[in-house]
Amino acid sequence: MARVFVSHATCDRRVADEVSEVQAVAFSADGRTLASTHADGGVRLWDVTDRSAPVQIGQALVGHTGAALDVAFTPDGRALATSSLDQTAIVWDLTDHSVAGQVGRPLAAGSGAVWSSAVVPGRDVLVAAGEDRMLRLWDVTDRAKPLPLDQPIDTGQIDGVVDTSLSADGRLLAAAGADRSVTLWDLSDPHAVGALGPPLAGQDDTLWSVAVRPDGRLAAVSGHANQRVALWDLSDPQRPRRIDELLATGHIQTIYDLAFSPDGETLATASQDQTIRLWDVRDPRAPVQLGQHLRGHTDGVLAVAFSPDGRTLASAGNDDQTIRLWDVTNRAQPQPRGATLNGHSGGINALAFSPDGRILASASSDHTVRLWDVRDGRVVTQLGRPLTGHTGAVNTVAFGPDGRTLVSGDSAGTVILWDVPMLGDDPVDWIAEACRRAGDPLDPATWNQYAPGVEYRDTCS
Repeated sequence: MARVFVSHATCDRRVADEVSEVQAVAFSADGRTLASTHADGGVRLWDVTDRSAPVQIGQALVGHTGAALDVAFTPDGRALATSSLDQTAIVWDLTDHSVAGQVGRPLAAGSGAVWSSAVVPGRDVLVAAGEDRMLRLWDVTDRAKPLPLDQPIDTGQIDGVVDTSLSADGRLLAAAGADRSVTLWDLSDPHAVGALGPPLAGQDDTLWSVAVRPDGRLAAVSGHANQRVALWDLSDPQRPRRIDELLATGHIQTIYDLAFSPDGETLATASQDQTIRLWDVRDPRAPVQLGQHLRGHTDGVLAVAFSPDGRTLASAGNDDQTIRLWDVTNRAQPQPRGATLNGHSGGINALAFSPDGRILASASSDHTVRLWDVRDGRVVTQLGRPLTGHTGAVNTVAFGPDGRTLVSGDSAGTVILWDVPMLGDDPVDWIAEACRRAGDPLDPATWNQYAPGVEYRDTCS
């Protein structure tokens, strides 16, 4: 097993273990960062400010298709050059956080599974809930050092919270409990969270999902077995009122997830029966199905999410482990958009679009989160490697309002904050971008310095 050591005085500290064979290492000029290259083509950065406790910085840098051989920092530490057996040299810009990476340590979020998490719009506040029925809030102004806000809040839902949903302004949170109740919470002041009115009671089935319309004036609730959706008027959240008739969806198995479109006019329902249906809910007293139900998944559909512009719907499957995109510009005639997205090795439990709609995040039972570049809905690419760090199924994922923060929660009771890349308006030609940042292509002398014995070729041709 390959290992890298940083030594000083009488202390040897192992920096890397359980990774691919190390080919070369180099220190930055200030001595605070160590770079290592590996036989799998990866390049890793390590914070060695504290030589007794080195910490890997973000995820491995991925780009080489052969063993990464040599590595060197520029004198100012703002770039890194690597060479590889794949006959390429790459210059990495270290001033731009273009690779998603975990921020800080995982947060302990109770004694059971975390089923829901979100960053409150307009506030640097993270909220999570799950099996132990508590709402937990953190101040994430400093994302690397989240601070708990007061004591956990007991929802009173004795069998735990299975799902939550926020209004667009972040002031109202609905929490669905396994005890068949939905509680409403006022988050206007995160230091003084209070219950709003009585629980939404009278559900005739164990609850599975809740969705609050962006304006906070309507909630949809689905149960485990009756394939119907209850709609609640929240115009006065102190006096919530269930709209008389349950929405008979036509689904023939459990409705796993619900999502309102950004304009609040459409509700999507996702079911174990492998279908998604769209509903016009402009008049909640008389919902109307829009078009035909969406088919394509070969197993139950666990999650759905609308893009911020409302033109794309993403759906995720359980055993088929796939993500599909749908063009819902014309919601009466939705169409598949692009190819099926593959990569996860477990059911996909949750989806979230970044606020600008350019990135889709997926959370899976395979213990990972993946990021997808969906700027061009016809050609979707995965961004970097899967985000790893969870030790249980990842049940929930959500972006913060800034688009740079992602939060995920798992069945082991852990919440992790991630720093995610920012994407430009157009898909990037990464070879051209690397050449733009590096300036002129490597000349033969520099090539021989970093890739000795490998035939020279113009790196930017």
